[in-house]
Amino acid sequence: MDNNRTLRKGSTAYPCPVPGCGSSRFTTCLHLKRHMCTQRGTFICKWSDCGRRFSRQHDCKHHESLHLNIQLYMCVTCKKIFETLDALNRHREPLELLSLLFVFISYTITTVRSEDSTRWIEAIIA
Repeated sequence: MDNNRTLRKGSTAYPCPVPGCGSSRFTTCLHLKRHMCTQRGTFICKWSDCGRRFSRQHDCKHHESLHLNIQLYMCVTCKKIFETLDALNRHREPLELLSLLFVFISYTITTVRSEDSTRWIEAIIA
């Protein structure tokens, strides 16, 4: 069977081989491989009664911060939370560019009256 092939609905041929894992079975070999990366993860959450494993330290630290309910940086547009100011700024750049484009198009539509310019603006929007 192909590794990426999906089994029929209801079929669960890829169980997690780790004893006591408690995860359900997986419908593709790829999903099981992704799951196994977290099982073998060398970074373990230090909170009592959690013990979640992660293959990347960044993911583990992010998870541990969720236990503290710390919300450091929030996007005022979409209310998404970010751990670092740098991550928030990377998120906001496309939103700000889109906002500037909207302002430019709105201004151009209201000030330009010629038919040729209107066609040009409609081509940009489409």
